Amino acid sequence: MKIIEKVELSDLLCQGIAEVYNSAGMGGQHSDTKLRMMYKAASYFLLAEEHGRVVGLLRAFGDSTVVTWLAEVAVHTDHRRKGFGTQLVQRFLDHHRHTAVFTFCIKGRGQEAFFDAAGLSPKDIITGCSRAAQKKHAA
Repeated sequence: MKIIEKVELSDLLCQGIAEVYNSAGMGGQHSDTKLRMMYKAASYFLLAEEHGRVVGLLRAFGDSTVVTWLAEVAVHTDHRRKGFGTQLVQRFLDHHRHTAVFTFCIKGRGQEAFFDAAGLSPKDIITGCSRAAQKKHAA
C-alpha cells in the first residue's frame, strides 16, 4: 500500500476517490471539479493506493495548532479488513499528535469500535448535531 498526502488531484485520482465514496455508500455523483474543491478545502487529506488504484481516503479540517476534526475515513468495500483504514488513521494521528482530535461516527455500524481501537474513544458528554445539505439559492 502507498499513502499519498495532500497532492493535486489528477483525473485518475478523482475517479478513484469517487469509486471509494460510491462503494462506501457516501456517493452520489461527484464531478472531478467538485472533488477538487472538496479536497482543496481540507486542511489535510490522505489517499491509500494499491496497485495504482485508490482504495481508501481520509479527509480532515483544523487549525493545525489546537484542534483537528477528522471528517471522513472510507475504504472501498473490496479492500476492507486489510488494515487500510487503520493505517490512514494512524498516519493522520501521528501527524496531528500536537492537536486535540475529534470525529463523529454513526452508531451501530462498528465505527465506534474502529475509532476506539485507534485511540479516539467515545465520549458520553458529546452530542453530534447536523443538518442535511440544502440546495443553493439562485442568485
